[in-house]
Amino acid sequence: MKNPESHYRGDVPYESYTEYMEELFAYMDIYLLTYIKKYIPASPEPARQSAAFLEGRLKARGLEPDQSLNAWGKMLESRRSMTMELGGVLPLEQLLEKTGGDSFVRNLLIFVLMVRLNQSYGKLLDCLWENGGGYSVEGGGYSGRHGAKNSGANAGAGGEAAVVTPALFVRLFLRPGTWSDIRVYMDVQKYLAVLCRIFPELRFTEDACGAALVCDERLTDLLLGLNRYLPCGTEVFVNARVEDPLIGRQEIYRQLDQLLEEDLPMLLLTGAPGAGKKHLLKHMAQDRDMSLVFYDLSEGYLKEAGVEELKRHILYAVRECQIYDRYLVLSALELLAAGDMKALAAWLEADVYPYIPGIFLVADLPEDMPLPVYTIELPGLSESERIEVWNYYLQDCATEEGLTPEPLANTFLLTPGQIRLAVRHAVLFAGNRPVTEVGLYQACYVQLEHHLAKKAVRVKPSFGWADLKMAAEDKDILQDVCYCVRNRHRVLDEWGFSKIVPYGGGITVLFAGPPGTGKTMAAQVIANELHMELYKIDLSQVIDKYVGETEKNIRLIFEQAKKSSSILFFDEADSIFNKRMEASNANERFANIESSLLLQCIEEYNGITILATNHFSAIDNAFIRRFKYYLLFKEPDVAVRYEIWRSVFPEDAPLSAQVDLAELARTFEFTGAVIKNVALAAAYLAARQDREILPVDILKAVRREMAKNNLILTREKMGSLGFLFDEMMDERA
Repeated sequence: MKNPESHYRGDVPYESYTEYMEELFAYMDIYLLTYIKKYIPASPEPARQSAAFLEGRLKARGLEPDQSLNAWGKMLESRRSMTMELGGVLPLEQLLEKTGGDSFVRNLLIFVLMVRLNQSYGKLLDCLWENGGGYSVEGGGYSGRHGAKNSGANAGAGGEAAVVTPALFVRLFLRPGTWSDIRVYMDVQKYLAVLCRIFPELRFTEDACGAALVCDERLTDLLLGLNRYLPCGTEVFVNARVEDPLIGRQEIYRQLDQLLEEDLPMLLLTGAPGAGKKHLLKHMAQDRDMSLVFYDLSEGYLKEAGVEELKRHILYAVRECQIYDRYLVLSALELLAAGDMKALAAWLEADVYPYIPGIFLVADLPEDMPLPVYTIELPGLSESERIEVWNYYLQDCATEEGLTPEPLANTFLLTPGQIRLAVRHAVLFAGNRPVTEVGLYQACYVQLEHHLAKKAVRVKPSFGWADLKMAAEDKDILQDVCYCVRNRHRVLDEWGFSKIVPYGGGITVLFAGPPGTGKTMAAQVIANELHMELYKIDLSQVIDKYVGETEKNIRLIFEQAKKSSSILFFDEADSIFNKRMEASNANERFANIESSLLLQCIEEYNGITILATNHFSAIDNAFIRRFKYYLLFKEPDVAVRYEIWRSVFPEDAPLSAQVDLAELARTFEFTGAVIKNVALAAAYLAARQDREILPVDILKAVRREMAKNNLILTREKMGSLGFLFDEMMDERA
């Protein structure tokens, strides 16, 4: 790079942006050297060192120290104009155009960048500050060289590194005759408004003229024409292709497309997590050739800090939008307190929207959004739409033979994003093996967030069809419940029965029968068959003596149940579904309200609800007819009791050959639960004696089980086993 006087190149455009920046760096070094020689006495050692440093940099570029600043300025302007006229891209000039900057701002940015890239400029800054880098105005105090506002002492004390401030650069480039003339030479509002767009932190200082200008990583990239860093929490969508299709969102897409023609300052998109709000915006950006800057508000929002600190973070994303004509998308709006939400929206409309193309607000929850903003809500997908999404994400996966997405779509009300994550989770869990239906069900439950455990107990299903001993026709009813879940899409959607179902597609089941007849086991069998989670709710614990608390508990259960896609099993249903009474007092009126509310919530719930009662006669007939399935669990007959006795002793249990299971079934009319208790107690008696399980052990367990209900086991009641009565009564045996 030779002297411009002898090798004038003002008529040659820049070959690259790098060449342009190198000449700007050289121009700034020439300016600083000229300033030091002209305005700073040569005697101070820092001035001599700074001059030597700048001369060395110029010589390294092949330039003599005595350059003509005016000649360099004219050459830069000529080459810059020619380059841009020929279509050359100069990122620095693009930044100035978008922010309203001029030559003063250009020089300031170059200086700040040079200080950032080369720490050797620190001593030069010290020299500049020691020789009038600060300023003072009436009532303004003194802005020290570190950007700290002091009452007179030099802020440079303590050996801290000096910084670049707007005041320092005014002092360098505008040279007022006295300190109080600075505001005459500098249109403060004009330049600070521009600088605040480039350096967002200036907006949050009491003395912007004396604040440090920080060339952050992203600004460094912008000035150098690079793309290595983005502001924290920021994602940029530009010139990208959206691979996943829009399923079930075409009408919402058309609505959004029309609203964009209205030139609204802001639009609010709401919907459940994973509903596709960002995905929808990306499709719109792709089709309209728009660029988007996404910023997650959770990165900068602390409720205790309020919205002011959040603005500081957002402004770095706003800078991206302003420079590149990109739309701003702020997500996680639901995290903000109501007051902060309103304040943020007002600030965005007044101070941000005028400088960028538009703003999109994204929130997961639509309720309680106190904003006067046009809102688009993304509803849940229909079952047919969920099936389409499942098919799309499973199409390239190796799955077990016969796996179909219909049961998954019928069971889980997942959003597109949750389905995508569930498939990914199942594939990772399967490894090199095919994805199984069980694996997909487990992956679906991983996606769900709920607090159902606060009012219910999760029951891990451990029983299958073989464990359930009951009449074949009763088992058929339970299997019908399972088939109803698996074929719900076909019946309701494809065959059109959804048009005549008044209370939605939920499945309601009522189990009635004496204790121990298998109601809870049957619920576990259904859950096991459908690979679903089972939550048991004891209604006697839900009912509260205080007015309104029972209704609150019921609503909480079903609000969380909608998020859980689980089977709800209500035990002791007769405690609330008792026969409706003539409301002669307030307590009776509230009881009727509670039962009606529970029935309403059950009918509106889209999942499986099972209610169990030991007192069928206590339930109002008007309630019973509202259930899709009803099963009466009877005490087992001899044949069923024999099957239960056979199943309660595991294969590894040392059961004596002397035990006559058929005779036990004929003699004792026990329910399945009692038989299990007897078998377990007999096993412990045998283990205590370190021998196999003998008939006498079983009879002792029978006697103790009957004693729980104040019944006495006599020799006569033992029938053909009466010969063991004396041995049974001997506790030493």
